[in-house]
Amino acid sequence: MMPTHASQDLKFKIERPDYISLQGATVVAGMIVENGDLNITREQKINPAVLEVKSIPGLGAVTVRWIIKPAKNYTVKVDSHKGGVVSKQK
Repeated sequence: MMPTHASQDLKFKIERPDYISLQGATVVAGMIVENGDLNITREQKINPAVLEVKSIPGLGAVTVRWIIKPAKNYTVKVDSHKGGVVSKQK
């Protein structure tokens, strides 16, 4: 219902960003999808397994994409100061 960061928090960089990570697989590349229709992504070259997201909007979503080497079991984890930690295992 609420965003993970307020507008003043984003403007003055008061709190740390949200982290979306992939564990249990070897990550080759990690990207944040900026426009899914046009397939526009922003690659994070440093530590691609843990993506830094400025904010997760209220009643919205953030789409990320990883290129990984084949793995049987992996876990996606979202870590936000305001929203807490949530993980999903595949």
